Amino acid sequence: MKNIGILVLFFTTLFSFGQTGKCDYDFEEKTDSTYIKKTNDYLIYEKDLGSLKDMIQFSLINSDGTLILIFKCCRKVKISLNPTVLINLLKYPCNWLTEKL
Repeated sequence: MKNIGILVLFFTTLFSFGQTGKCDYDFEEKTDSTYIKKTNDYLIYEKDLGSLKDMIQFSLINSDGTLILIFKCCRKVKISLNPTVLINLLKYPCNWLTEKL
């Protein structure tokens, strides 16, 4: 009997804290044949080391009942360009990937 009481208490608290508000969508598109909803990008990890910034974001897409998880890993690098580096970038646009700035 004690286990049943604990089980009822658990399910009561589980269902009482559900989502009450509407979900925010980045976009929602409805046509004759498709219905697509995408949530906003949520940042779940961020590391900032001066000129280097790593981020992990995710969002959810519902496309006609098919749920899709979008997982993004981004790395941003802040580079200060001096005039000689800028001239080299303009002369040799693909060469800058192999050179150290």
